[in-house]
Amino acid sequence: MNMTTTAANTDPRAALDQAALHLYDAECALHVARQSRVDKWINAAADHLHLAVLELNAAEHALSAVLSGDVATSPA
Repeated sequence: MNMTTTAANTDPRAALDQAALHLYDAECALHVARQSRVDKWINAAADHLHLAVLELNAAEHALSAVLSGDVATSPA
């Protein structure tokens, strides 16, 4: 486990930053896969992008909940 992963687990802003990075990486991977014209790579990259979008949505929701006061910022 690296420092970024640890921070993302406790700080919703760090989790959002990490999710945005994963989304960018997944978009780049899909672009490269499409250039390769290998269907298995394209499908895998598209699946990875879908997961990255879900991760970003969850991170945005978590940060929104913290900012609105719906959840505590520190772990129990």
